[in-house]
Amino acid sequence: MKRMFILGFVSLCVAAHAGTNQFTMPLRGVALPAQDFKLVNHIPRERLARLPKKLPVYRYTDQVREFSVAGLQMLLNQSTFAGTNIADLLPKGTNRAVTADSIRLVSQDRLDYFIVSPGEGRIMVKSGERGREMTSPDAVPSFDTIQAQLFRQAGGFGITTNEMERQADGSLFLRNRTGENFSFGGAVKSVVSREVEICRAISDFPFNSINDDRIALNLGVNGQLRSFNLTWPVIEPVATNRLISISKLLKQIKRGQVLSDLMNEYPKGGISEIELKDITIEYYLPGQPLPLAAAVKSDIYPIASILAVFKSKSGETEEAGLYAPIMDSK
Repeated sequence: MKRMFILGFVSLCVAAHAGTNQFTMPLRGVALPAQDFKLVNHIPRERLARLPKKLPVYRYTDQVREFSVAGLQMLLNQSTFAGTNIADLLPKGTNRAVTADSIRLVSQDRLDYFIVSPGEGRIMVKSGERGREMTSPDAVPSFDTIQAQLFRQAGGFGITTNEMERQADGSLFLRNRTGENFSFGGAVKSVVSREVEICRAISDFPFNSINDDRIALNLGVNGQLRSFNLTWPVIEPVATNRLISISKLLKQIKRGQVLSDLMNEYPKGGISEIELKDITIEYYLPGQPLPLAAAVKSDIYPIASILAVFKSKSGETEEAGLYAPIMDSK
C-alpha cells in the first residue's frame, strides 16, 4: 500500500495523556493486530537528531480574536454584500482599526452569508450558486493568483506564514482544488472555480485540530468570491514538557503503547516484523469537535507520527502509519 507520510489534515480523537497507561484514538487509530513482532529502527539518525527535547503544551483561550476592520471591509467588498459599509454594522464607538463584535449578514434565500465571530476566531463568507455557465479555464484565476490573495487576506487578519503548515522540505503545504462543471453527458468539461487551503501549524509542527483550524479561499469566474473560511482561535502555551528518548519510545511500542492508523492494510501472513522508517511530531487536540468554550479546557499536545513497514514471515510488506505518545510522564 503506497501512502504519503502526511497523516495530518484529519480529525484526531485521543484519550491518552501524560500519566495514563491507556492510549486510544477513536475513529483514527486501532490496536495493532500483533503482539509478538520484531521491531527494527531504521529512522535516519539526522531525523532523530532534529527532534526537540522539550515542547510546549497549548490550549485554546477564551480570548477574542480581534479582526481588522480594513480587512473585513476588503472581504465584504468582494462578497455578495458589496456596497455595505462595515462601520454601519458595528456598534457606535467601536475601535475603527479592529473589532471584537460579531457580524451576521444573510440573503433572503439564505444562499449568501457574511458571518464574523471573533469569539470563535472565525470568519465565514459564501456566495450561493444560482446557475452555472460554461467557461474556459482561463476565466478562473490561477492557483498562484489565489494563493497570493489568500496570503494578503491572512496577513490582514494578523496571521503570518510562520503559523501555517509546511512540508518536509520547508515549503508551505497548500491544498489546491479545482471545481468543474460537466455538460452534454460529461462530454464537455469546464473549470468553474479554484480553491486554495492551508492548515494551521503549532511550533512549526502540523496541528490535527478537531476544530479544523485553517484558512481557505475559493474564487470563481473572473475572480468572483465563492467562499472564504477562516478558523483561527487564539491559543497560548500553558506548560513545557520533556519528550521521551527514542529508546524509550521503542520500548513503549514493544509494550503495545502504539496505535495503527485506521487506514492501514496488513500482510496476509500477519505481522512478524515492524520496520520504522521515519518520524515526525504533530500537535493534536483530543476529543470530539466542541464549542470553543468547552475546547479551552483541553490540552493541545505533541504526538509521534511514524512511517513504518509491516512485514510477514513470508516476506509480504505493507507501508503503514503508527501513532505513539511522546511526552514524558515524569
